[in-house]
Amino acid sequence: MSVGKKLNSAFILMIVLITITVVLNFISLNKIKGDMDEALNHRVEQIRTVDQIRLNIGMQGMYARAIVLDGKEESFDNFKQYNELLDTEIDYLESLVVSNAMQEYMEQVKKFRDDFNNGYLDMVDAYNRGDQILANGFINTKLHVASNGMFDVTNQIVSYQEQQLEVISTKAANSISFSQTVASIALAISIFIAVLVMLFIRKTITSPLKNIVKEANIIASGDLSQQDFVVKTTDEIGQLSKSFNLMKSNLANLIKNMQMNSEQVSAAAQELSASTEEITATTEDVTTRVSHTAERSQISAHASNESARAMEETAAGVQRIAEATQKLHGNSVDATQTARNGGQIIHDAQQQMKIISSSTNSVNDLVQKLAQQTEEINNISQIITAITDQTNLLALNAAIEAARAGEHGKGFAVVADEVRKLAEQSKNSANSIVNLTLEIKADTENVERAVSDSLISVNDGVNIITNAGQSFTSIVDAVTEMSMQIEEISATSEQLSASAEQVTASVNEIANGSNESSSHLEMIAAAVEEQTATMQQVNAVAATLSDNAQNLQQEIQQFKV
Repeated sequence: MSVGKKLNSAFILMIVLITITVVLNFISLNKIKGDMDEALNHRVEQIRTVDQIRLNIGMQGMYARAIVLDGKEESFDNFKQYNELLDTEIDYLESLVVSNAMQEYMEQVKKFRDDFNNGYLDMVDAYNRGDQILANGFINTKLHVASNGMFDVTNQIVSYQEQQLEVISTKAANSISFSQTVASIALAISIFIAVLVMLFIRKTITSPLKNIVKEANIIASGDLSQQDFVVKTTDEIGQLSKSFNLMKSNLANLIKNMQMNSEQVSAAAQELSASTEEITATTEDVTTRVSHTAERSQISAHASNESARAMEETAAGVQRIAEATQKLHGNSVDATQTARNGGQIIHDAQQQMKIISSSTNSVNDLVQKLAQQTEEINNISQIITAITDQTNLLALNAAIEAARAGEHGKGFAVVADEVRKLAEQSKNSANSIVNLTLEIKADTENVERAVSDSLISVNDGVNIITNAGQSFTSIVDAVTEMSMQIEEISATSEQLSASAEQVTASVNEIANGSNESSSHLEMIAAAVEEQTATMQQVNAVAATLSDNAQNLQQEIQQFKV
């Protein structure tokens, strides 16, 4: 069960318990209220009515005696008033009666009331006949007996109602006692359940969380050697504990791997540093030896060059070697023909460049014309956009007028809506044309600039080819003159070529070999120096790597796994 479900279950249990307590108290209060309503609306009201009846009985008996004594009209009126009040109270009391005992009492009251009324009529009749003694006799007999009977019955009613009030009071006291008992039991159960809920939450939520916090503090201090703590629940706390244990295990494995790797890196860095030191020492030795060898090779090359120069001075006439001059003569003839062919090609290229220049000018004119037409299309598109905006406004006004026209304008409203849609479509199309025209205009401007640049380049090319044609003409003349001079010196160079050829060739081979050896040794020396510098850098990197590995080991050793 999840933590949320546990808390919800605890709160639901408390709410159910409180609801049951409130319902029971509400039932008890309703019962008490019913008893109190019965006591006030029925019992107490009946007692009050009985008191009024007894008052009216006494008052009508008193005014009955007053009638016999003074015979005043006022006494008759007062008697009649209290007699009517007595009948009214008796009827009202009868309307409040619900029990059989009260109905029996009411029958007796009405019987004594009728007896009193009959005795009163006999008394009045005797008084009217002037027999006052008989009238007093009726007062002392019938009226007195009826009044006493009503008093006795009303006393019994009061006693009965007082007994009922005591019963109601006992019920109310029992209901109150029951409510207090229920409230006390509910309070005790609520406290008990609240304690259980607190203990349950503390056991299943608070304690595991405290343990997780404690373990987190231990891990924060760098100690990963603690055993995994076990939470048997499958809620969020249990899932958190599993994830926490997995995190601790992964972190411990990571630290172990880092420790092993850092040790390996440190050892490898130390080995690398030692190896680079040895290689550096060896490389420096090789560099020294190569430098000495290069110096000696340079001395030999210098001596060979001096010998070659001496042979060149000795064989000054070798420059007019027959074979060389003959080849030179043939080459000059070929150069003359090539120069002539080149002049013709330059002439053809010049004509072709003029044609390209003319075509480029035509293209430039067409591009400018296209730019003007694009500008006109843009203006027309703007006019179409303005027309569509005006048409849309007119369609809106037409729709408003159609709405004002009511039923008669529905058809016109449909037409106005279609016109508005057509105007919007036209506006969208015009906007598309404007956007396309702007793109074409931008591309046309780019093309125009490119054509202008090409036109300038073509003009430059025409000028360059023209100058090249002139140069080729000069070359043809110079080569022709040189060919004639070569023919003149060809005969004198044949005699010296045979004797100087062998010596010069040998000395040149020696000089070339010495130069190549010196160049190779210089390259080797430079490469060794570069290797030495590289190994020094590698040595510095290895030292830095070793320091970093040691620092990493010191940092990792702070953790306990």
